[in-house]
Amino acid sequence: MQRPAFTLSFKVSYPQYRDYYIYMKNAGKSPRVTPILLTVLALLLGVAALAVYGMTKNTRLSLSVTAAAVLLWIAALVLRLGWYIRVRRRARRRYKAERLGKVESEVRFYEDYFSAHYPAFSFDGRYDEIARVDRTERLVVLRMRSGTIAVVPSSQWKEQMSRFLSQKVGSEILYVTNDKIKGSFAGFELGLNAKNIYLKNIDITLYREKYPYSYLLCIGPKSAREDNGIEVFDPYFSSEVDNL
Repeated sequence: MQRPAFTLSFKVSYPQYRDYYIYMKNAGKSPRVTPILLTVLALLLGVAALAVYGMTKNTRLSLSVTAAAVLLWIAALVLRLGWYIRVRRRARRRYKAERLGKVESEVRFYEDYFSAHYPAFSFDGRYDEIARVDRTERLVVLRMRSGTIAVVPSSQWKEQMSRFLSQKVGSEILYVTNDKIKGSFAGFELGLNAKNIYLKNIDITLYREKYPYSYLLCIGPKSAREDNGIEVFDPYFSSEVDNL
């Protein structure tokens, strides 16, 4: 019988499950537009109130516009807070129902496939079926093309597993599952000591959902792993920029 290259055994904590629940609620969805629109309108009305007072010195009209801005901001806050409380309650109920904190889960990585065993369900998956690897604050999420998901606590995810998975799925996995230094990359990667650097008119798109450690700018050092396991650093071991 084939022995697994890595075996991870863990009990999912409630904060970890809450991360998973929010991830599932947001997967494939655009951000909630209504609170954002209300916040933008509140800011515009605030600016309008200042402009009205500056041009007309009409205190009553300016206060009316300010009051409308405050009400819109409160409405946006209530919507966000309501969503936050509702999600926490539903996540707590699901967490208790699935007994995730009481029963141990296990994910095994073999040479040709991986196997995930949770209290509520289990499945086996091939590496070429992995569509993407995402990361929340507390979890590494393996998302299959079929929509099935395997989660592993970030605290249990090791660098050796990133290298192993990158050989099976692709080297880009390193930029998703590695740590903030070794997995970071940017449009501008600086390897120098500088007093002042000025950037102007930069047009760049960062896909943070897929590459959470992508940035506009990185300051060294960085490193990568060769096939033989040796860690190779960029030549700039220490770089500093005083003002950006």
